[in-house]
Amino acid sequence: IEIGTEVKLMLSFPGLLQQISIAGVVRWLREDGSDSHGVGLEFVDYAGSNQEELEELIARVASRDPDVISKVISVLVVEDNPHVARLIREGLAGSGQKVFGDKVAFSFRMAHDGQHALELLEEHDFDALIVDIYLPVLDGASVISQLRAGDKYKTTPIIAVSAGGDSARQAALGAGANHFLDKPMRLRDVIQTLQR
Repeated sequence: IEIGTEVKLMLSFPGLLQQISIAGVVRWLREDGSDSHGVGLEFVDYAGSNQEELEELIARVASRDPDVISKVISVLVVEDNPHVARLIREGLAGSGQKVFGDKVAFSFRMAHDGQHALELLEEHDFDALIVDIYLPVLDGASVISQLRAGDKYKTTPIIAVSAGGDSARQAALGAGANHFLDKPMRLRDVIQTLQR
């Protein structure tokens, strides 16, 4: 990239139905021989980057206009097996529009053990949880029962998953999970449970 080059940035985030286009011009370059290269952009009003249009779009995003931004469902996946966690995250993200329509998007956070999950639950708000019952540090049933004992997550939908059979099912539902899915589970089962 050379100084003076016109560029167009396309900005997006989960739930945004159309990308935000911002035009700019390269004003400086940093190439000091290290890995910290940089480009300085000046945002300008030209070629479709109209300030009034951008301000209107930002106002529509802020007011959660359903023609501009979809509902974002924030899901915490608590799973110590990274392959299963990735399957759930990528499967839901990829199937979301087909199953839930373009008015719903998913954002995900991952926790690899029960204690990490509780820390994330304290710091962030989630709309739904998918919790493995057999976890290191603090098991899933303990996580669920602690959440149900407080006010913040008393009614949040919790899907418990495990390969532990009836004993895991009883532990999960007894702790307060809304649904239980046996492992190995099919992505379709997770999606149908979230729909409910």
